[in-house]
Amino acid sequence: VMAFKFASPIIAAMLILDVGLGVLVRAVPQMNIFVVGFPIKIALFLLVMILGTDMIINNYEFIYDKAVEVIINMERLFTITGS
Repeated sequence: VMAFKFASPIIAAMLILDVGLGVLVRAVPQMNIFVVGFPIKIALFLLVMILGTDMIINNYEFIYDKAVEVIINMERLFTITGS
C-alpha cells in the first residue's frame, strides 16, 4: 500500500505524458519520439520527485512512528509474559 502511494504520482504523470506523446506522434509522424520523449520523461520524473518530496517525508515519519509504536508494544508484551 505504501509503495503504491509513493509511486502513484509518478505513474500518473508518466501516463499523461505518454498519452500526450502518442498524440504528438500521430500529429507529426516525422518526429523521432524516442529522442524527444526520453529527456522530457526524465525532466518530468525529477519535477514530480521534487514536488512530491514533502509527501514522502510525511509518510516516512508516519511509518517511523508506527514502527516505534510496534516495538514499544512488543516490549510491553514480553515484559508481561515474563519472557
